[in-house]
Amino acid sequence: MDWSKLKMDLSKLEIDLSKLEIDWSWLIPVEGTVCCVVSAVLYAGGALVQGEAKELDSVVRVSKLKDLSQLLDAASTVFPLVVAVTGLVSSDTPIECEYSGLKGVIVDNKEETHILRRNFRGVWKKESILPASVWNEVPWYLDDGTGRASVLDARSANTLTYAGLPMTCGGEVFERSIQSSIHEKIELDNGVKTLGVQKTERVLPTGTCLTVIGEVIKDETGAFAIQKPYRLPFYYISYRSVSEIIENLRSHSSVCMYASAAFGVMGGILIVRHAFRYMEYKKMQKREAELRRRLLAAAKQASNKQ
Repeated sequence: MDWSKLKMDLSKLEIDLSKLEIDWSWLIPVEGTVCCVVSAVLYAGGALVQGEAKELDSVVRVSKLKDLSQLLDAASTVFPLVVAVTGLVSSDTPIECEYSGLKGVIVDNKEETHILRRNFRGVWKKESILPASVWNEVPWYLDDGTGRASVLDARSANTLTYAGLPMTCGGEVFERSIQSSIHEKIELDNGVKTLGVQKTERVLPTGTCLTVIGEVIKDETGAFAIQKPYRLPFYYISYRSVSEIIENLRSHSSVCMYASAAFGVMGGILIVRHAFRYMEYKKMQKREAELRRRLLAAAKQASNKQ
């Protein structure tokens, strides 16, 4: 067997592995794909908010709390019965705020510790430790003069900016840290110095006019109560009216839809541009391959003549 001839034939079958490497930056339009994904997420969010606005628009609006009795009896087969009621916040056992003296039905106490920490350059910088929060809530109800309806589990209500629980700042107090000289020296050696604790009270005061959107039920005593619907995702406690909440939802939905369209158009343009650039890239590769083939053929002819 002529091994030299076989070796020459095998050399013709050698594959340049570098040509098999995939350039993912050319194959996948990353920027366009990201824009399209963002567009899809915004569209889904806008559609979700728009659907919630439509559901809120179909909610039964009760003008007077005394009408809940007739409404609940007439709609006994409807489950859940979601209504929108308005009234003044009231409670038989309100909480008296420690710092402001206000009376409220919900008090959220937050404590935030402020410290000075020395960095590696020896400079002291102010930092805050994550605040601890204590939520206090007493049984409360809405009263419009014609009747009352208890509000259950207010903390689970939607807390978005357009319909958040209307808590006001009751008071703020900064308590300076009082430490012994030994403890203070230990902290300084460790590069930490405690300044004090910032205490903040957020309260839902009695007498506040609120709109509550939720499921109406009768509790164990036969009194009316509003709670979070079991099968629906929304439960609103807001100082805004139902119409204002729906309008805010629709405006947020429109913003999401317009942003989705903008990102979609941008993503489409980037993908089309990438496709043209990729075609030009492949044409350039073909021209380079043809040029290499011609150069190799010319070199082979020159070597044969020699």
